[in-house]
Amino acid sequence: MNEAIQITMGKRVILHQQEIEVLNSVGIIHFKTWNYEEAIAPHLNQEGTIIVKIIHGLAQTLTELHYYQKSLNYTL
Repeated sequence: MNEAIQITMGKRVILHQQEIEVLNSVGIIHFKTWNYEEAIAPHLNQEGTIIVKIIHGLAQTLTELHYYQKSLNYTL
């Protein structure tokens, strides 16, 4: 999926909503398979209309890693 994102993005810096959704899905897959460190990466530095879903996924993953203060920072 990451390779597909790179192909569709080309040299663009800003992601389209569909690309953000794919990255969110990658994060969810990592989260559901207990790869919490890898689940963080797709959520960092993303913008768009689904930012709430992205922040929720990041906070949930940080909680599972026992990074409680970092998780709270995203939920406040």
